Amino acid sequence: MKYASGFSPATLLAFFLLLAAGTVHAQEQARRDTLLTPADDASTVFAKLIQGNERYVSGQKLAPDRGMDARSQTAVSQRPKAIILSCADSRVAPEVLFDQGVGDLFVVRIAGNTLTQYGLASMEYAVAVLDSPLIVVLGHENCGAVDAAMKSYEDNASFPGEIDHLVDLIEPAVAIASAKQTPVDLHDAVEANVELVVDQLCVSGTVLTRAHAEGKLGIVGGIYNLATGKVEFVKFAGVDVPAPQH
Repeated sequence: MKYASGFSPATLLAFFLLLAAGTVHAQEQARRDTLLTPADDASTVFAKLIQGNERYVSGQKLAPDRGMDARSQTAVSQRPKAIILSCADSRVAPEVLFDQGVGDLFVVRIAGNTLTQYGLASMEYAVAVLDSPLIVVLGHENCGAVDAAMKSYEDNASFPGEIDHLVDLIEPAVAIASAKQTPVDLHDAVEANVELVVDQLCVSGTVLTRAHAEGKLGIVGGIYNLATGKVEFVKFAGVDVPAPQH
């Protein structure tokens, strides 16, 4: 039987199946091209994280490896290519906002993205044992920990439990921000805190300092916008600085 199109239903079905398969293949290839690989250096990893954040912001996420295959492939070993020192805020999820999958990121989370002894030890492990070439210090807008440090610095406020000790780690950044304007602007304090932690990491201990000096470790700092989802990078050490972000 002939049809107006000149093709039988079976032929049309085969054509559309091939077309769909080609589209899926292209999407899969694009996804693979954005994945972090063992051969990537700090600047390459950094560029891929920026691309991942751009996908997240635009809603064009590539559904990175988070399924059964990813679990089986990473069950025996891990090779994360980026370390994220992030605030513990529930709205700041590094794997999501950088559009990465299982095993891609080694995440250390603590309120105010502060540098502590155990956080430093965790990052040293990732650099020395797992060969991760990049650390991202990730702060965010409207950070409660930084706001608490501002209250402590400006109003001598105190907080219960161990919170005061955490605030003490952030206060030097508030002091730096106070040089810009008084009273201190929260955004300035968040940015100063990120930049201060990046500087601390560059000279923080034998493992990270040596890796950074040898060009094996890049360290960058960024601020996550809770409303837009965009990460604005404000500090760079040992990586190629990207073109101005829009």
